[in-house]
Amino acid sequence: MKEHDPVRWMVTFYHSEGGAHNEPDFPKVEFWHPSKEASMKAGARVLQELKDRGDQRDWKAAGHPDPFYANSIHYPGGPWVLPPPSPKLFDPDKVPRMDLTDEEWEAFDRAIREGRGRRES
Repeated sequence: MKEHDPVRWMVTFYHSEGGAHNEPDFPKVEFWHPSKEASMKAGARVLQELKDRGDQRDWKAAGHPDPFYANSIHYPGGPWVLPPPSPKLFDPDKVPRMDLTDEEWEAFDRAIREGRGRRES
């Protein structure tokens, strides 16, 4: 990825009912970035932070090349839009621990091995 582009990129955030400009506690993010990749990283970081805060709105991030430097419609790569991040399917920190006795563990292990067609211990 390029860290610097001859055209700076802006990043904005919006959802179906409005934008970031109306949000008093919106995550800190620079408006201008030195490259498309840098603006996309910033957009992804903010979307994840909003999700981690529990914000359920359909936030999206959008990036555009500087319209005063390059015609954003004809600039290679063009504008981008990031949808909200996908939900975590499995969070190991939230899985309750199983305290099993040795007998319970052996019964569990035996059932798994027999289910796989192996009877080794």
